[in-house]
Amino acid sequence: MIFIKQLGEAAFGTRLRLLTDRFIQDGDKIYRSLNIDFEPRWFTMFYLLSKRSPLSITEITTELGYTQPAVTQIANILLKKGLIKIVKHKEDTRKKMLALSNKGEQMLPVLEPVWKCFEDAVKELFETTGYNMIKVIERVEAALDEKDMYKRVSEKVKERKLKMEVPEPLAEITD
Repeated sequence: MIFIKQLGEAAFGTRLRLLTDRFIQDGDKIYRSLNIDFEPRWFTMFYLLSKRSPLSITEITTELGYTQPAVTQIANILLKKGLIKIVKHKEDTRKKMLALSNKGEQMLPVLEPVWKCFEDAVKELFETTGYNMIKVIERVEAALDEKDMYKRVSEKVKERKLKMEVPEPLAEITD
């Protein structure tokens, strides 16, 4: 981790991923310590379905910003665990919709107080930084909506190519 920190902005994505991994690992520990058969990566989809369901995979994908394969993977796990169920669409019976199952509904009163503790702990953690971290994240997201990293980096690559001589192809190096 010392080397990653030394890389600064060049390893920003890695640092975010490592931070996310820490949150998920600690979340797993919390659920296990409370004997709750639930995983942090299920939270957003499960919570969404607890508030608004039934929803299709496409609707969940749109709401959460996840890829369709990611939503399908989580849905399959939640189905296997019996926490959600498939219901037919009112007008189009071919269309599959997802909703919490009875077991999922029964877990809500157990999960909701734990989620509140997570929320309170994250708020407390963020307060120690002296920044409104959610606002900072929102600003970064908005800036990326205006110009994504691909475009930003591509512009930098183009600038550098104009300023320096392009090296010979690596295939020509004999060593």
